[in-house]
Amino acid sequence: MDTEDSRFLAITIDVLHTGLNFNGNIFDKEVVDANADSIMNTPVLGYIALNPDGELDFQGHEYKAVKSNDGTDYVYAGSAYGVIPESCNYRWIEKVCSDGICREFFQVDALLWTKFDDAITIFNRDGGKPQSMELELSSITGEENDDGTFTFTGFKFDGCCLLSSTDDRIQPAMIDSKAVPKEFTAHTIAQEIKDKLTEYSMTVEKLNENSEKEAGEMPKIPDTNFTLNLMEQIDEIYAVLGEKKYRDSWGYECSQYCFVDVQSDEIIVMDRADHYGLYGMKYTMDGDKITIDFASACRKKTTYSDFEEGAEDAEQFVFEKAMSDFATYMSAQIDAANESKDTAEANYSQVKNDYDEMKPKYDAYVKAEAEREKAAVDAAKDAEFKQFDQHLSDVAEYTTLKEKRDEYSLEEIQAQCAVMFTKKNLNANFSRKTKEAAPMVADVFEQTPKAEVSSRYGVLPTKKQ
Repeated sequence: MDTEDSRFLAITIDVLHTGLNFNGNIFDKEVVDANADSIMNTPVLGYIALNPDGELDFQGHEYKAVKSNDGTDYVYAGSAYGVIPESCNYRWIEKVCSDGICREFFQVDALLWTKFDDAITIFNRDGGKPQSMELELSSITGEENDDGTFTFTGFKFDGCCLLSSTDDRIQPAMIDSKAVPKEFTAHTIAQEIKDKLTEYSMTVEKLNENSEKEAGEMPKIPDTNFTLNLMEQIDEIYAVLGEKKYRDSWGYECSQYCFVDVQSDEIIVMDRADHYGLYGMKYTMDGDKITIDFASACRKKTTYSDFEEGAEDAEQFVFEKAMSDFATYMSAQIDAANESKDTAEANYSQVKNDYDEMKPKYDAYVKAEAEREKAAVDAAKDAEFKQFDQHLSDVAEYTTLKEKRDEYSLEEIQAQCAVMFTKKNLNANFSRKTKEAAPMVADVFEQTPKAEVSSRYGVLPTKKQ
């Protein structure tokens, strides 16, 4: 599947996962294994049209209703943009999904044909696409459960359909089922984990530094009409800020704003959506209710000034109890962060160990494959020369070509031998055509559909009306 051939783009597809999916269907691993071979030589499908934003994108499983003399037929509207070959190397992997659950996915390697510019442009533009498998209707067997779900006991794959990632109305039945470029290998994933762990360690160190600050550096809440204590007020601020969500570059949803400080009638935050820039937002308190005016957000910068020696600092001890509570709270947060960090480091170590174990085997395989391919090419070259020896043995250029055979590819040798043979036998075997042959033209019939329908798995039966 690793190829430099410009006619193909190598991709990897997470076809399905075990257990219950969004369509209320259940796939057991044993059943998928029993029918795994049926995915070989099936197409990579898609239907390209304008999305709601006016851009070209893949859609869903599209069918067209076509009028005929016998009634209305439902005809598949999608096209094949690639293939899942016999060498698809189907296997099982474990992946943590966006809902936090680790699932087993049935994964294959596939090829997209670069001949179709729109499909390749869309796929590369979005770094991959959601995917929904298609099944052959007559092959499906299963049992309906008491809760209304359906457990498959038999089926055959009929292709994998690329879906839209820009239209929220189109979603795969299998959560996080995707087709991505094959260059996203275990090595790059391990490196990403390592980079995230480094970033995580720096965050934990910063938390440790903050927990060691003196009590006088605690934000001062302005006087107002409230009954909440200081820690409760901060909890309320966190809750209000948490209502604003943001999806990070890993695709996880989290709070857009990080609480930093309180200054007079402003809450100071870091905005994750704006490169963690500092902003100040006005807030008010009505009784115990805190209201933040998000529309008042204004960029802020940090300034430092000298501490005034001799200034009365007794006021800071008004919050002595609150400081103790805050220190306890921060300590618990640091312990939790350290525990998560240890878990992440252990997971990274496991990935690294698996990679170190896999790399020598992979290198040996690559070496063996290279030797096998060279032997096959040499044998093909021998066969090519053998069929021309009796015709070209007296041609000096042919003798030189044989001596320097390692400098030429099989295709180059085939071409040069054919040219030499043609030159030698041109007068005896060929005559020039006196009239150019007219090109052959095939008429293409195009039916205009009256309507379009969509199906999750692409198994909508053909019906007559």
